Amino acid sequence: MTAAAAVLLPIVAGVGVWALGGRVPLARRPRVVGGVAVLALAATLSLAVMAAFDGGQATLRWGAGLVLSLGAAGVAGVVAVLVPSVAIPVVAYAAVHEEAPGLPRLLGLLVVFVGVMELLVVAADLLSLLIAWELVAAVSWALIGFSWRQADDVSRAAHAFNATRAGSVGLFLAAGAL
Repeated sequence: MTAAAAVLLPIVAGVGVWALGGRVPLARRPRVVGGVAVLALAATLSLAVMAAFDGGQATLRWGAGLVLSLGAAGVAGVVAVLVPSVAIPVVAYAAVHEEAPGLPRLLGLLVVFVGVMELLVVAADLLSLLIAWELVAAVSWALIGFSWRQADDVSRAAHAFNATRAGSVGLFLAAGAL
């Protein structure tokens, strides 16, 4: 269950930071929104450590033959701890150095990215892996195109999106071969 919590917490927190961060006064926004984002990632790190130690198994049954599985045993547990460990200083730096008006969206996307990366890392079956891959691609596109007013960033985001689509074709072909 801790593996599922390590995935869901940053996704929910990131959406909350993005949605509610704009209501914080501009002068206090970097400290408040950045602090909430870093706290969410610290909690995610704690959950990832717990999942790594207990093997963090979770399943979600969608129907008779459709089961999504998560597991944080072995290397998956190590990487599940590594993802928020790297993200915490990145988010803290962004909170201090990014302009306040776009900060909630940026930090929200970064925290959501940690959640979908956690899902990718702890995916224990092919369907979970494919879902996580698509979510990582979508959030990566949004992060790369964050400065959408600059044509170069939009072009780079489109290129990254197309590159991940090519990778998706390979994953789907592999899934079909199984």
